[in-house]
Amino acid sequence: MPVPVARALRREVATLPETMRASLLTVWGVPALLLLALPLFKRVYPAVKQLVDSFSPQKRSAFKEFVLVEHPRKGEYAFAFLTGSVTVEGEPMQELVAAFVPTNNLYLGDIILIRRDDVIPTGLSIEEGIRIILSAGTATPGRIRRPG
Repeated sequence: MPVPVARALRREVATLPETMRASLLTVWGVPALLLLALPLFKRVYPAVKQLVDSFSPQKRSAFKEFVLVEHPRKGEYAFAFLTGSVTVEGEPMQELVAAFVPTNNLYLGDIILIRRDDVIPTGLSIEEGIRIILSAGTATPGRIRRPG
């Protein structure tokens, strides 16, 4: 590799956060250095890494609960993963929960904000929920009991 190119790549790598640098080099090795020279890759990689990390076994805590929500319209229900909560300020102030509704396997979906009272708990674990989604619903139990 020519010296000017190697210097440019080192500068590019140095601008990345340490955790990103480590994971990029661990997964991709030396070819990653070449990819970093591409401005598009440098912009897209952090978002893709965050998405992939959120579904990794170590980071499944991003999903708080596996639930049912009324979506996309009244009378129709979808499985969802609760991911957080949001306070909408104003009159009246509302507490909403963020729910991720997978629409294509597990990686794509809708993020909806819904009142906590409108969420139907399933009592199923996050792992069971992932299995249901990845099986296209074939792993759905015959009955779901509301906890409590």
